[in-house]
Amino acid sequence: MPYAILLNELIPLDLERTARILAKARDIIYADATRTVRHCYGILASGLGYDEAKAIADELNRTGVGVFVMDQNQMYQPEPAVVINNADCLEECLNVQDLYGRSHPLLWPNIILISLGRILQRKETVTYSSSPARSAMRGLGIGGLAMFGGGMIYLAPADSSPVRKTTEEEMFVLDIFSKAPQKNHYRIQHNAFNYDYLGPRVKMKAAENFHLLVEDLVGYAKQAYGNRGVNAYLSGEDPKKMDYNDLDHFDKENVWLLQLMHVQPSAPEEDATGR
Repeated sequence: MPYAILLNELIPLDLERTARILAKARDIIYADATRTVRHCYGILASGLGYDEAKAIADELNRTGVGVFVMDQNQMYQPEPAVVINNADCLEECLNVQDLYGRSHPLLWPNIILISLGRILQRKETVTYSSSPARSAMRGLGIGGLAMFGGGMIYLAPADSSPVRKTTEEEMFVLDIFSKAPQKNHYRIQHNAFNYDYLGPRVKMKAAENFHLLVEDLVGYAKQAYGNRGVNAYLSGEDPKKMDYNDLDHFDKENVWLLQLMHVQPSAPEEDATGR
């Protein structure tokens, strides 16, 4: 039966010391442990036997790194993310529309976690620059016309070389997790969502409309908890807390948060209203 080691909270970790302790596990080499600690998303190790996980957890706790052991078979597993492009924030529910225009009302009390992340997507484009074409001529004919074997002007192929350019595009991602009997995992990308429900409040820029959407969701789902990104986004404090290296990092941290919510009487983060 596999066990995992989870952090009680996201705190700065001593890279070398923490990795050295994790590497005491039979199947964890030091390089992997170092990588895990450097990019920690809340779950330090998984797939361990109970005795091994307990011994490592006890040593981490003695060094001041608060952790606990959890049976992986008992871990809460969220639904796969479903990207939605159209939904209305109504008084009684979040009314989600699928690609076929069908409505799927999600009652506000069933929403348990609202998670927001800002991810910089790097895109590389390749263009080709060409040098001026060169003429290959063998003497001049009548009237100065270049001749080649009795033919007309011969133009050598133009030289071209690839020019690579890397640009960064900011993307805000909002995940909405709900519990049974309406267990869902919806994902909204700020630049691909239809904000028509805002009516007269709608703005010209997607980023402005996204902010209104987040405020609406938090205002209606008052019992839901928000991740570090939601709280930083709405409060305007420490905006770096919104940043994630990639979607995989964002997803894994959400899984960790959901475990804390299901094993602790109080949630790991503030509620989504920032209280």
